[in-house]
Amino acid sequence: MKRVDRTTGAPEHGNAESLPDPVVVRRIRRDDWPRQRALRLEMLADTPIAFGERVETARTRRDEYWIARNSEHVASTNSAQWVLDAGDRLVGTMACFEDGQGRVHVVSVYLSPTYRGAGYLDRLLEEVANWAYKRGVTTLVLTVAQENGRAVEAYRRRGFVETGHRHPHPLYGDVTEQEMTCPVDRIRPVDNAGEGGPG
Repeated sequence: MKRVDRTTGAPEHGNAESLPDPVVVRRIRRDDWPRQRALRLEMLADTPIAFGERVETARTRRDEYWIARNSEHVASTNSAQWVLDAGDRLVGTMACFEDGQGRVHVVSVYLSPTYRGAGYLDRLLEEVANWAYKRGVTTLVLTVAQENGRAVEAYRRRGFVETGHRHPHPLYGDVTEQEMTCPVDRIRPVDNAGEGGPG
C-alpha cells in the first residue's frame, strides 16, 4: 500500500506561484455540502490510510447524510471545520474538536495535490490554534501513521512531538498510528498574540 504524507494527503510539491486560482480560507457553511461531498470523496480516494472511512462506503451515502453532516459541523459548539475555497470547488480542509480534557484534536486534514507546499497547511493550523486559544485550550493533538516518516517530520517542524501512544489503524492493519501533541502558542501567529484570548 502506498504511504503518503498524512499532513496533507500526499508529499508536498506545489508552490504558491503555480496555483491556478486564489484560495479563501474560511469556516464551512451549510450550503457547502455538495462541494464538501466531492472533497470528501477525493480525500478518501487519494489517501485512504489518512482517514477512518473507505471511499466505497462514502460513495453510497445519500444527499441527506451530507446535508446533515455539514449542518452538524456548522452548528457544533465544541468542534470547527475550515475549508480552502477555490471558487468552483473546495481544495482543502482541516477540522478539530475539543475533548473536554484540555486538548483540541486536529482531524480530517487534506489538501488537493495542486495546493500542497504553498503554505495552506500552516494557515489551517493557525486557524485551529486560534480557535483553541480562544477556548482556553493550550494543547493540540493529532495522530499520524508512524511508518510515514515524511509526515512525522512535517509535524515535528511545526512543533509537534510524539507522546508514545500508538494504536493500529481502524481499517488497515499494517498501519500503526501514533499520537503527537503541540502547544497552541507554538502554532498561533505572533501578531495575534494579544487578540481574542480566553475571557
